Amino acid sequence: MKKLLVVAIAVCMVFGVVGMASATDMKVSGNFWVRGIYWDTNQLRQNQTTSQAKWWSKLRFQFQLEPAEGVGLLARGDIEDADGHDWGTVPGQQNFLFDYHYGWFKTAVGQFTLGRMSGGTWATVFADQWRRADRVKYTGVFGNLTALVIYEKRTEADWLTVETDADGDDYYAAGMYKGDWGQAGLLLGYLRRAGASALGQKTTLWIAEPYAKLSFGPLYIEAELDYVTGSTEMEGPLVGVADVDRTGLSYYVNAKYSFGPAYVGGFFSYVEGDDPNTPNDNEAGLTGNDYELGLILFSDEDWATNMNAPIAIGNTFGANGTNDGAMGYGIYAGMAVMEGMTVKAALVTGSADEVTGSANDDDFGREFDLELSYKINEAVTYAAGFGYLWTGDYWKGTTTADLEDTYLLQHSLTWTF
Repeated sequence: MKKLLVVAIAVCMVFGVVGMASATDMKVSGNFWVRGIYWDTNQLRQNQTTSQAKWWSKLRFQFQLEPAEGVGLLARGDIEDADGHDWGTVPGQQNFLFDYHYGWFKTAVGQFTLGRMSGGTWATVFADQWRRADRVKYTGVFGNLTALVIYEKRTEADWLTVETDADGDDYYAAGMYKGDWGQAGLLLGYLRRAGASALGQKTTLWIAEPYAKLSFGPLYIEAELDYVTGSTEMEGPLVGVADVDRTGLSYYVNAKYSFGPAYVGGFFSYVEGDDPNTPNDNEAGLTGNDYELGLILFSDEDWATNMNAPIAIGNTFGANGTNDGAMGYGIYAGMAVMEGMTVKAALVTGSADEVTGSANDDDFGREFDLELSYKINEAVTYAAGFGYLWTGDYWKGTTTADLEDTYLLQHSLTWTF
């Protein structure tokens, strides 16, 4: 498999060199944003209120070359770093960081894409966790059916070492069918993690992720189910230690009804937790930090985890505690109040699926969110958000501390080009 991958990358590099030599046009796009946030407390404990505030910004460029029909190259990078620059701090040493760089070419049987590209996302946002992925991807379109075959190198740990197999590799196959009613699909994956011989562990997982996005006039429904099974085998220095069996279930459904310029909706999401009474079985469902229960609860923004210590509200729904899992649900409504301006309000709540030694209670609390977006012109958009959390006792952990409710305010300006 490694020899095939080397040959494939070499072929792609040839197309890239030829493309750069003959290209007469380059498409440049991207965005720039400036954000500000105020957090009422980063302690969540009574009588220990410490408010937090900051500004930060990021400039992103994307360059695309198409030197010949059916052939292309793409590179995307950020000024300074991928997370943005906190105002008032010393800039990082790396002034420009590329997170994507890949090439593609089309053939009679489909398109082949090779390089560093987006990974970790599929279907709905539920259980997704975006990452930069080193991949070889095949895409075939056959009428209403789209087929995907993907090989991804997750870790390379045996090159120039005495190890013969210490790599992480992912293999995926997927199909998506689109019709007048919407779309549906299925992703199947095989994930293999061979640890270094000194660690003595090898993990293999199988995943299945069906989904549907359906439209019935003004009613829109999307749903996804994620199932994982597999095992972690003990080898080398861990021979004699019991293997760990791996199973887990996650699912999500969201329904939205539109009428005129307004809409209402509701959702339910569930991630199975790991039962603390079965040490040789791991039942934790698949998770991903792209899915947010609210602006505060399980937000995947970098400030969400860093700014509320010592009682950290996790940024990954279901991976809180020691994989305690989660159940969340809520209602929301929104409307276009004028041209270019929309508002949305939501009320959400949730609880842990399991309560392990990391917590005394399963209640996450209740949160109210209000968001506004206004398109100033074709290139600039202003957005603002307010979130208030009636803090649940799950975030006490194992302490007896009384908790305090909290709120945040955030706003941003985004330029797109």
